Amino acid sequence: MFELFIRLRRRNRWIVLGFIACCCGCSGNTATVSGKVTFEGVPVERGAITFFPEDGTGPTAGAPITNGEYLATEVPIGKKTVKINGVKIIGREPMDSSMPDSPMRDLTEELLPKKYNGQSELVLEVKPPKTQQDYNLTK
Repeated sequence: MFELFIRLRRRNRWIVLGFIACCCGCSGNTATVSGKVTFEGVPVERGAITFFPEDGTGPTAGAPITNGEYLATEVPIGKKTVKINGVKIIGREPMDSSMPDSPMRDLTEELLPKKYNGQSELVLEVKPPKTQQDYNLTK
């Protein structure tokens, strides 16, 4: 491999080095975060979980919550503020009330208290390669 590197033209060496540096540098900066989410002991059927950098700088990541479980990939490592939203279906309505055969859509409202989303008090230290965190939320 080293002999091949030496035979490359100077310009091509920089391209190869840049590619290797990018591939090596990117892999250790994120982690997979998974777990379960319950509210008052019942799995949150539908919702979302989002990981925000605690210092307010850098990328965010998130995942849907389905049947009380989530799996978020490529979550930047470090301390995160966690916001969790749960959806409660309160009814159904036509998507277009002027059309008699209009498809129906769910009417929803937030299931969880604001201390878990808009005013979140949840913090998580994301560590590579995997972080497992369950959330047993209460009123």
